[in-house]
Amino acid sequence: ILCLRVLAALYRTRAREVGAFPETEHLVSALVRDRHRGVRDALIDVLDALTLHPENARVFVEAGGVEAFVDVIALVHTDTARAVQHTALATPAIEAAPSARGAADATDRARSLSAHALSAHALP
Repeated sequence: ILCLRVLAALYRTRAREVGAFPETEHLVSALVRDRHRGVRDALIDVLDALTLHPENARVFVEAGGVEAFVDVIALVHTDTARAVQHTALATPAIEAAPSARGAADATDRARSLSAHALSAHALP
């Protein structure tokens, strides 16, 4: 994980000077395979930084990186171990009870909170 963080920092500051990273495709496949939170987060960070170089960005897209990010986003939203509740909207989705009744109650609550949030943030 530390190596991935260093690589991300390097590419954020020196992407043009360093050039293309030959293992971008491998990192995308590692993101798809690995479900460890720390590794996943480090891979997301390094892939984000690597795409600052045009060749890495091309390889990222061709290797299915966009699809991998979409899949990981779904996992991140269900990760209750790291859930930080910044808004009332997060509560029903993160803490919904697994029972059918609890899930239905949480869904109803999420819908009403979403509607309230949308109306509160609507443009005048």
